[in-house]
Order: sequence, then structure tokens, then C-alpha cells
Amino acid sequence: MPTLDIVLSPALWHLQDAKDKNIVVIDIFRATSTIAAALMSGASAVHPMEKADQAKVLGQKGYLTAGERNGLPLEGFDFGNSPVLIQDERIKGKKLALTTTNGTKCFEMAKQAEALQIFSGAFSNIKATAIALINDHQDVVLFCAGWKEQANLEDTLFAGALYTMLKGQFVAGSDAVLMAEDVYLRAEIQGLKFVLSESSHFKRLEKYGAERDMDFSLKLNLLNQCVILHNDELVLSSAVN
Repeated sequence: MPTLDIVLSPALWHLQDAKDKNIVVIDIFRATSTIAAALMSGASAVHPMEKADQAKVLGQKGYLTAGERNGLPLEGFDFGNSPVLIQDERIKGKKLALTTTNGTKCFEMAKQAEALQIFSGAFSNIKATAIALINDHQDVVLFCAGWKEQANLEDTLFAGALYTMLKGQFVAGSDAVLMAEDVYLRAEIQGLKFVLSESSHFKRLEKYGAERDMDFSLKLNLLNQCVILHNDELVLSSAVN
């Protein structure tokens, strides 16, 4: 039976061997939720980039640009990092260059791991992602972006939710998996938003008026395809089949 492990923050990534495994990058508030929303709204691809200057270069080549630092939109970019506002007619058929504080650098880190496949994980396509991982039947690493190298509640909670859907098909690879599962099961009883409303990232984004983004980011299964990295760009699974 394949193994599933969870890395709770980028600071712990160097301890994980993800070679020949499937990686799911998770940044619920908000990069991976924004990626799913953009593709769901007709973007042909999303290119995750660690640095803003890199995204600007692609912007000069015809990409739309989206990004934030410390939760706030970047000046001169077409969009911020809002899964609600990214659902815009302008992105249909376009490629999007996205740079964020936490999530996009994790794709860059994952690319160095010689993984089998790299997925982008969001509640909006959690079922499709779970099905793809089960069908592939390979070891999995869930990579939480956290906040500035620290673990955060929303990414850990999502990792736990995904594991509960995979449990029985995968063996837990560390105590981090059991911790994330426990976080999710407790939050499921009380309500995800209620539990997350006490988290630091929720309060930070709420201060910026981004509560609609967080509501959207917690919606389940709006997209019936998984999102995978193909030629350095994130696309819907149907685009590479």
C-alpha cells in the first residue's frame, strides 16, 4: 500500500524525500484556491512564480499577471490573489502568471524534487484530486505552504481533509498525518469557517476585506478536474490527457 505524508511548512521541506512521489501543493488562503478559480473561469494555464519580477516578464509576453505580498495586491498587476475577483471575463483563453507570498514558491520547490506529478490542491476540487491520487496508486506528499515558513491552520486542515478521503488506500507516513486528520475531524464538527475564524491568516485577510475570498476557498467540489503542473504551468487534467 502506498504511503502518504504531510509537510506542514516549507521550512520542513528539506527533511522530505519526494522523489518518485506525487506532490500536492496546498495554499488554501489563497494561491491554490485562486489557481482553481482561474482555470475554472477559462484561463488556459497558470504559471506559478516565486518572484514578482519573473511574473512581470511574462506579462510583457502576453500573460495576464496576478499576485500579492503580505496579503495585498501587487501594484501594476492585472489581478491580486483573489479567487473571487480572478473570475473575470478577461482571463478566458489567457495564460496567467501568478506570484504570491507563500504558495507559488512551493511549486518551485516541488519542481526540484523529481516528483512523478505535482498537483495543486484546493477545496474546490478536493474530490477530483483524491480520485486522481487513488487511481495513480503512488506515494504522496501533501506540501502545505503555511505562512512565512510557519505552519498554518487552513493548509493543515485541508491536508487532513484530503487524507480522510484517502484513508484506507494509503498508509500514514508520519505523525503529521495523524495531527492533520485530527485537526480536520474536530473542525468538521464545529464548522470549518468557525474554526478558521480564529486563525491568524483568516484575521489578517479579514482586516483587508477579503472574507469573500475565504468563503469561496472553503467551498467544496466546484471543479470536477484536478489541477496538475505540466511544462511548468498549472492546467486542468483534461488538458494533458
